[in-house]
Amino acid sequence: AIGTCWTSPDGAWITFLAHDDEGLQQIFTISPLGGDPVQLTAIPGGVADSPRWSPDGKGLVSVAKDGRLFCLESPGGDDPGGIREPVWLTKEKDTTTTKVVWSTQGDRIAFNRQVTNENGTAMQIFVVGAPRDF
Repeated sequence: AIGTCWTSPDGAWITFLAHDDEGLQQIFTISPLGGDPVQLTAIPGGVADSPRWSPDGKGLVSVAKDGRLFCLESPGGDDPGGIREPVWLTKEKDTTTTKVVWSTQGDRIAFNRQVTNENGTAMQIFVVGAPRDF
């Protein structure tokens, strides 16, 4: 695993970053009871940040290496499934995107991004709506 491992709210799955067959960092999951890891993403260029679980456990959010924020459906039941299509939450490719978190209600996602203006450069908090498809 690369970085932090995160457990689903119900404790059924652990997600983490690892390298895929092409050497790109992607999101994987595994049961805490053992078994083989299952790759959940195939993001071009890879994933930059450890995934965070939604409060209800139905979604994951993370940041692609190019800085775009995305969500995906989380593993469910006894079968983790396989690679999922991401739902892109931001279109801007900004590699300063970090510190992604869900709101406690699960309807919003906040993240930091570096902003430069006439006063200099600083990290700013941005908030986007979370997908309701999960």
